Amino acid sequence: MLRGAVAFPDRVGSGYYVFLLAEEGYAELLAVHDALYNGVLADHRRRDIPFVPHVTVGAHPQLGECERIANQLNEERRIVRAQINNVDVIEVDESMVRTVAEIPLGSGGKQPPNPTVQRTGRSPCSPSGR
Repeated sequence: MLRGAVAFPDRVGSGYYVFLLAEEGYAELLAVHDALYNGVLADHRRRDIPFVPHVTVGAHPQLGECERIANQLNEERRIVRAQINNVDVIEVDESMVRTVAEIPLGSGGKQPPNPTVQRTGRSPCSPSGR
């Protein structure tokens, strides 16, 4: 379950995002994150940037606009019930966002984290992009 929207700064580049925060499944998403960054993505882990389990629903260069959208979503008390079947590893640069790997989570995310990576593109962030 996703509940609560928040404006969040881009910790690597510039701009801001609107996140819907994971309420149910929080621990499972953390476990997937940790499995990836203790395994195939270990060289790319940024311990100075805390991971917040979320789904990104918006982005804007100005904090005020992201805060406005997050506040509107929170005022509407939206709750999103969803089943997350896979997680995408993305590469973000100033002009684009692209998926470099897809990680299946088993049957509806109810199984333990499965850090098996299916590459969808080559990049410095992908496991074999070095």
